[in-house]
Amino acid sequence: MALALMRGISYDQKARLILNVANRGTLTQLDDEAVVEVPCTVDRDGAHPLAGSALPEVGVGLVTTMKYVERQTIQAATTGSASAALRALATHPLIDSVRVARALLDDARASFPDLDY
Repeated sequence: MALALMRGISYDQKARLILNVANRGTLTQLDDEAVVEVPCTVDRDGAHPLAGSALPEVGVGLVTTMKYVERQTIQAATTGSASAALRALATHPLIDSVRVARALLDDARASFPDLDY
């Protein structure tokens, strides 16, 4: 995939790839700055999300929840915020519990003392 992307941009060899790109209106349920993984065409001007990419109704809740989790995780990593880390873990659909999230965070702190939470 990386080679197809480089060829597309360098040699204007059009390719269709699934890429992570800035949303910019591709998925209307997410803001423009959100990074989304969608089908794109690639050419010398870069990656262009294909029109018609849409979330099925059943997936909207999961995708918006996971975007929130990603952003809280990034905030925790870049600021050292324990509360952001806790929010990320507690909101994740596979955890979905403040008690479990707190236990996981405590275990991570014990296992990785360099975590400055």
